[in-house]
Amino acid sequence: MSTEEQFRELLRKHIKKSRSGLKPTSTEPNVMDLVKEGDKLLADEAKQQTKEIQKAASTKTKNNPYFQASLNVLERYPAWRRNEILEMEKSGNKSNRLYEDYVKTVVEEGDKLYDQQKNSH
Repeated sequence: MSTEEQFRELLRKHIKKSRSGLKPTSTEPNVMDLVKEGDKLLADEAKQQTKEIQKAASTKTKNNPYFQASLNVLERYPAWRRNEILEMEKSGNKSNRLYEDYVKTVVEEGDKLYDQQKNSH
């Protein structure tokens, strides 16, 4: 046996020995499984955000029509947009079209709620 054949044989034995303690791995999840898992996580996150919004509504005054309008608008937004609005309010970075549209919608709805409150008293 040549030196090269001896080397290859030693290498095969070493590889076989080093792999002997490894446990077999399960199959990798397919793309659809990952998409389903991602959708579930997004749905759970949206539910959590809705709970946080409802909690905020119960801790702050419900008589403020503009606060109520803000909650109503946020609940109608998709989770990604709601996250962006909440992050803008947290960071103070409110000078953009998305936030301006949000404020405009809240003011319009708040005005309507205010008029309803005023007329019902």
